[in-house]
Amino acid sequence: MTEEPAVYFSSSVVNCVLNAFLSYNTIMLNVVTIHVLRKTPSLPKTLKTLLLSVTISDLLVGLLVEPLHIVLLVKEMHQDTSSKVYTTILTAFLIMVNFLSSASFFSVVAISADRFLAIYLHLRYQELVTSKRVFIGTISIWIFSAAFSISGFRWAPENRRYIIFASVEVLCYLCTGIFYYKLYAAVQRLTIQGVAQDILNIARQKKSAFGTFFVYLVFLVCYLPKTCLNIISIILEPSKLIYNTSIYVMTLMFLNSCLNPLIYSWKMKHIRRNFVQILITISSPRKSVVH
Repeated sequence: MTEEPAVYFSSSVVNCVLNAFLSYNTIMLNVVTIHVLRKTPSLPKTLKTLLLSVTISDLLVGLLVEPLHIVLLVKEMHQDTSSKVYTTILTAFLIMVNFLSSASFFSVVAISADRFLAIYLHLRYQELVTSKRVFIGTISIWIFSAAFSISGFRWAPENRRYIIFASVEVLCYLCTGIFYYKLYAAVQRLTIQGVAQDILNIARQKKSAFGTFFVYLVFLVCYLPKTCLNIISIILEPSKLIYNTSIYVMTLMFLNSCLNPLIYSWKMKHIRRNFVQILITISSPRKSVVH
């Protein structure tokens, strides 16, 4: 009996420290990324809108969700789980997690669909996929995510809630995977059939597509354990081991919000230059003032 509380307490302390570190870096990196995305004219407006959607979601994770997670862990370490304050914070935390994770899921699917259409439609892409339509689609994603998370939390029992969210997450993984598979096939076909004047455009679209593919891969690594844990929670009875694991799984999910800006700056050249410039300016303010 003495081992379990010790393991639980140490896990809570470790995750409190990790979330405090991640929260600060997530806020700073995503604030810089929002500024960079707005100031990068070479980035297609449709892709910029969708990347901004993911970045705003990541920023809100650092600003709201991770601090709430730390507060909950501290209260649980002090065994203060029966108060109204704890219940209110837990409710707000769960709604925010479901809301922002849903917005991220659907935005990542939309990015994969956008990059697929950019290759598949080729010359007709700009005519059919306009900035206005993508903006309306992005706003719809956020409205639907809010309604989905609130309704799922308020009216579905806990076990059914796990089924709903796990089903939606698996569907999003499959849709995104299919889009990138079809995108790869379309790139190969256009590379073989493409005429000379289209080669440069195809190469540019290919780089953009594979850059966003890394966003999906890291998203998959960070979010898939949570989906697996949701499925396990449907099958097995609640236990201390599952709950203890969920603390680490949640922190891994939040890590994605910190990694995304680094992926953008690594895989997308037009973002990387501005991103590095801003970080250098922030890290050496005196030098920038002198100049």
